[in-house]
Amino acid sequence: MKKTILIDLDDTLGTLLECWLELYNKKYDDNLQPQNILSWGITDFIKPEAVDDMYELLKTPELFSEMIQPKEDSVEATDILSKFYNIYIVTACVYPQNIVEKFKWIERFFPHISTDNIITAKNKSLIVGDYIIDDYLENLVTSKCDKKLLFFAPHNVFAEITNESITRINNWEYVIWYFAGENEELREYVFEKTTEDAFSKQKNLIKKLFSK
Repeated sequence: MKKTILIDLDDTLGTLLECWLELYNKKYDDNLQPQNILSWGITDFIKPEAVDDMYELLKTPELFSEMIQPKEDSVEATDILSKFYNIYIVTACVYPQNIVEKFKWIERFFPHISTDNIITAKNKSLIVGDYIIDDYLENLVTSKCDKKLLFFAPHNVFAEITNESITRINNWEYVIWYFAGENEELREYVFEKTTEDAFSKQKNLIKKLFSK
């Protein structure tokens, strides 16, 4: 029986922060970059006159359906994972119009994930799976999933992790190697598809994962 992975969309599968800051910079003549946002409270880093408007920018038409792009390797990695796990997208939507755009985005870039497997929920602790991948530490802390992966983002670099069930994950390539350490069938599939050069680059990570 396949285990279930819950995956966040914004800043885990897609590049929301980059696009959000692009809208902000253009409107408020600023030059903020993702690496400047060092905590979850984005309004702590923007101009005071933009605070009340920052979340309104999330209403920008086609932000979620056209502007945002998949994170590097996210399409390929989730395609591989979907062969061995049940994949569900669990995403919060600040505004109702975001829901339709996010469904369109998944259909466009992630056709291997059924839109039946998209769940919109702000309180992600209500959704239970075996694994959860998210960039927001609080979602992992409150999650009832057995294993929790904190996907790298500048705003979580300094987040203190005290829960042993939470593992930091740097990128989607690392995600695949993590799950290869959890699933023998996936491991055999990855080894079969991986070139000798790529395998050599990953050997230290492989040794770490497989020495559990």
